Amino acid sequence: MGGADIVPGVSGGTVALVLGIYERLLAALSRCDVTLLRLTLRRQWRHAAQRIDLGFLLLLATGILLGMVACAGTVSRLLSDAESRPYVLSIFFGMILASAVLVSRLIETGMQRMLVPWAAGMLFAYYLSGLPQINHQPTPISLLLCGAFAICAMLLPGISGAMILVLLGAYEHLIEIPNQLSRGERITANLIELIAFGLGCVLGLVLFSKLLRWLLECHAAITMATLCGFMFGALRKLWPFQVDLTPTELQWKRKQFEPYLPDSFNTQQVGILIVGAIAVLLVLTIGSRVQRHRISNTNPTSPSNS
Repeated sequence: MGGADIVPGVSGGTVALVLGIYERLLAALSRCDVTLLRLTLRRQWRHAAQRIDLGFLLLLATGILLGMVACAGTVSRLLSDAESRPYVLSIFFGMILASAVLVSRLIETGMQRMLVPWAAGMLFAYYLSGLPQINHQPTPISLLLCGAFAICAMLLPGISGAMILVLLGAYEHLIEIPNQLSRGERITANLIELIAFGLGCVLGLVLFSKLLRWLLECHAAITMATLCGFMFGALRKLWPFQVDLTPTELQWKRKQFEPYLPDSFNTQQVGILIVGAIAVLLVLTIGSRVQRHRISNTNPTSPSNS
């Protein structure tokens, strides 16, 4: 999930949904409420930990953090290089396309009946991903707000928190922080910005998880169809064939790109796109089978009386 959340367009929520831990994650987060606060104030630590499934959340958070740290530096270097950027976008595009297909298969109601919410989600995402990127120097306050918005998107299967950060103009700034810290640059400022971003994420998690859980419980088909359409519409942002609108700009995080339809497609980019799609399909399909096997072993069918 951490590695997926680093990619603009890839949703960690999609990974959690397909691998079968999404409902457990939402249930744990939605219990961060007044009851939990009351248990904490009474120092009933054991009941408080059991209420929010603390062991599960700590292990998951550790894995997400490790995945983000491990991938951030590599993604930052690849996207900032003019030669590697088209190929990175190609594999991202293939990954999202495959994920969108898998999420569409999770919709229990027929897609024909869900065509309106699917189209609404796709058109909104297409419009959103076409907005010009905001170029500004993030502050701790703005990063706190960015964290709250981005974590909401990360929770949604299909909506990428990284893509929201790209549109808000904070993605490139945040993804460079691990490299700067490893070089000993802006240590105090970077730590303050990370703390502000983390606080925003916690705030967004607590406030948004309850709403999302209600939507998936009461309006699951419509919600999933809208999210599926959002995934297809968001592919516009990751279209691998883009022209640099600001060639004189040296800082890659301030550059503006515009997608275009080439006269002939680069076979290497197309090949990488297909590889990315196949990789996602294989990993998530294997994960789904493992989850179904685990469920069947946990709830075996009762033997019939002869």
